[in-house]
Amino acid sequence: MAKKVLQLDLAADFHLWALVSPLRDYRLVYFLNKLTGLDLRRLRDHKVALPRQQGEAAFTRYGYYDGVDHLLFYVLLNKTPQGKQFLVPEYKKVDSWLLIKGDEGDWQAPVIEKMRRMNQLQTIFPVNPLALQSQHNLIFDDEDLHSD
Repeated sequence: MAKKVLQLDLAADFHLWALVSPLRDYRLVYFLNKLTGLDLRRLRDHKVALPRQQGEAAFTRYGYYDGVDHLLFYVLLNKTPQGKQFLVPEYKKVDSWLLIKGDEGDWQAPVIEKMRRMNQLQTIFPVNPLALQSQHNLIFDDEDLHSD
């Protein structure tokens, strides 16, 4: 019998930036808020099912909703607090992810440029979410951000 393969053509509805910083998550978020004008706040952890019956891992998550431009900003840690599991295993050297949902527009240049000038960030670079094998780990519900 012929093997049938289901292929999904997922369209990413978000922009993804990798952040590398020696700071702890709360300090990084403090500086991001201070220098960019965002108001990122701690949200419930993002839970991801692990492969091969290993259970579940929780990743620290911060979020902010910009009601003017209708943008959602998230900062997710790439490692669990124990440092044993990775949200995006293809990028183990990345400390955090900046995930931005919303229409493309003039938001990107000023916010990213402010981040690039931060002394607390070693580097920031864009990542194509569709090129990731673990892109499904970056999918979560935005409802808890809107409930504030």
